[in-house]
Amino acid sequence: RLLGSRWGAADGVPAATTNMAAKGQQKGYADYEDRHVDENHPYDGSGFAPRTCTDLFCLVLFVLYLFGMGCITAYAFRNGDPRRLTHGFDYKGHLCGVDPLVQGKPLLYWCGAGHVGKDGVPTALDLKFPTCVAACPTDTRAEMACLGVEQVQLGNSGQKPFLTEKTVIMETTAKQLSYPTYEFKGTYCLPHSSSSNLPQNDALTASLMGSHGILEEPWFKFATDLGGFRRCWPVVGGSMLLAIFLGYAYLLLLTWNTKLAVDVILFLLILGFVVGGTFFLIGDVLSGGTLEHWEASNLIFRQYALDTARMASRLAGLGCFVTSLVLVCLTCYAQDASRAGMGCVEASRDCILSMPSLLILPLLEALWKLCLGLFLLNSLAWLLSTANMRPDFISVKDEVVGGLTRSLVLSPEAKVMAACYIFGTFWLLELANAVSQFVISYSVVLWYYTPKPKGFGPHIPLVRGFIVGIVFHLGTLALGALLVAICRP
Repeated sequence: RLLGSRWGAADGVPAATTNMAAKGQQKGYADYEDRHVDENHPYDGSGFAPRTCTDLFCLVLFVLYLFGMGCITAYAFRNGDPRRLTHGFDYKGHLCGVDPLVQGKPLLYWCGAGHVGKDGVPTALDLKFPTCVAACPTDTRAEMACLGVEQVQLGNSGQKPFLTEKTVIMETTAKQLSYPTYEFKGTYCLPHSSSSNLPQNDALTASLMGSHGILEEPWFKFATDLGGFRRCWPVVGGSMLLAIFLGYAYLLLLTWNTKLAVDVILFLLILGFVVGGTFFLIGDVLSGGTLEHWEASNLIFRQYALDTARMASRLAGLGCFVTSLVLVCLTCYAQDASRAGMGCVEASRDCILSMPSLLILPLLEALWKLCLGLFLLNSLAWLLSTANMRPDFISVKDEVVGGLTRSLVLSPEAKVMAACYIFGTFWLLELANAVSQFVISYSVVLWYYTPKPKGFGPHIPLVRGFIVGIVFHLGTLALGALLVAICRP
C-alpha cells in the first residue's frame, strides 16, 4: 500500500487498476453478505471446499497414546481389585468385608489406647492397629477384639562367630470395651461425642481428621471419596437426568419468549446464590439445638472436622454473595451486551428449530460423557488397586520388627502408569468436548448454507458432522484437546 500510494503503482500494476480492484473486492464482499440476508437472492452459497485429512502426525500420536492406555487398562484389570481402595485394612493386612476371615466385617475401627475416662471413652486411639468390625459400636458396652500385649523373646544358639539369633514375637488379642462411634462414609467408625453424626473437635476425632490425622492423608481421602462415588451412582444418574430435563425446559421456554426466559434464568440464579449464601452464613448467629440442626443439614459438616467445616461454610457463603452481586451488576450495567446476547440466543433458537435432530444432541452427549467418565474412573481405580501390600516396621521393646501392620504402596512403574492414565483421561474428556463442539459447528454451517428455501435445514447434520470430524479432522481435534488439557486451570 505504501509503494502504491507513493509511486502510483505496486509490483508493476497501475494505481488506477489497484483502486478499481479494491473497490470491486469490497463490492464483492457486500454482495457475498447480501446472498445470505436476501432470501430471494439467486445464489444460495451452498458450496464447500473439498476436505482433506489434517494433522496426521497428531492423529498417529493420539492413536499410539490410546494404545498405551489400553495396555495399562489390561494390566490393571489383570492385577487389581478396586475393593482394596474402598475398604480398610486391619493391622494384619486383612481387607475388611472382603477377605474370608473378615468377610462380614466391612468397617474399620480403632481401639482405645491409654486411660479410660469415667464416661468409658479412652483418652487416645491406637492408630497403628485398627481392626475390622461388622457394625460401629454406639455405646461403651460392646466387647471388641483388639491387639493386646506383644512379647518379644530373644535367643541365641551356636558358637561364635557362627551364631543364630532367634526373635519370637508373641501376639495376643485382648478384650476391650468399645466407645461410642458412628459410621463415616461407609468405611470408618469415627468417635461419636455429640447428638449428631458429624465430626467434632474432640481429641479422638482430631487424631483421625485433624491437620496431621491419618484420614487427611491424600491416599485415605482419595480412597474414601472413590468409595463414596461408587456407592452414590444413583444420585449421579438422577442428577444427569435432572440436568437434561432442565435443559429441554429451557429450550421450550426460549421458543415461547426469549427475553422472558433469559430474565427468569438470571433472576433464579441471583436468588439461588443469595439463598445459598444466607444458608451457609446463618450458622454464625445460631445457637443451641437450632445450630446443631443446621450443622446436620449442612453437607460441609459431614466432610470435615468442626472448625474446618465452619471456615469452609463461611467461604462458601461469601462466594455466593459475591457471585450474586456480580450478576446484578452485569444485569444492570451491561444492557447492550445483554441485548446482543439475546439476539444470539434467538438466532440459536431458530437454528435449533430448523434442525430438530439437534434437540437429541444434549442427551447423546450426556450419555456418552457419562459412560466414558465412568469407564475411565473405574479403570483408574483398578490401576491404583494394583499397589503392593508392604509390611510396616515398628519397635517392640527396643527391637525393630515387621509384619504386624501393612500398608498399600505403589511401585515406581505403577506411579508412572497412573500419571500417564490420569493425563490420558483428561485428554479423552477434552476430546469428547471438542468432537461435540465440532458437530454443532458443522451442523450450523450446513444449516446456514442450505439452498433456499431453507425449510427444515439439512438432512442428518449430526451424523454428517460426526463422520467428517472423525474421518478428516480427528488429528486436529486431538491436538486441540491436548492443548486444552495442558492449559486448562
